[in-house]
Amino acid sequence: MPSLQQINTTQPSEMPKQPKNAALKKYLKIIAGVAAIWLGYTYFTGAKVMTIPDDAYAMRDKSMFKELFESPYKKIIWFGADCPISRQKSSIINTVLQVTQLNKFYVHRPFLQNSLFVQPTDLLGAYIMKNCSGHICIIVPASHKVIQTKEKYLGRDLSKYKNYQ
Repeated sequence: MPSLQQINTTQPSEMPKQPKNAALKKYLKIIAGVAAIWLGYTYFTGAKVMTIPDDAYAMRDKSMFKELFESPYKKIIWFGADCPISRQKSSIINTVLQVTQLNKFYVHRPFLQNSLFVQPTDLLGAYIMKNCSGHICIIVPASHKVIQTKEKYLGRDLSKYKNYQ
């Protein structure tokens, strides 16, 4: 019968040796996965910044939405029915603007009505209706931009774009 010392020296170890870079590769894959998830999240939840076309902006004086571009203040606009729920939503947004002191940067202008008709020749009105109905938009008159966001991310985007020109 072989001694314990003879068994230990004659048998190779059962554990395979891992390359030194295996742990590094594993951590790099994890970091890449987290980065991909973060980029996907910011892409799908981030606000969409759009430039108003020059031909539409040139007709702003004849547009139904001309008051949005008469002052340099950024406007928060959204469309809703003239009902108690929309009035409550408007009240909540006004309260949030006052409490967070974002009312120094933004003017809240909801369009609450039961019907809305935009003339076919009103290019700016058609652009705003196309891009802002179903969303909340931040109008930046100084740079002719429309920032499209969702109600869920409104607070984050208002803070983010308060100094945007």
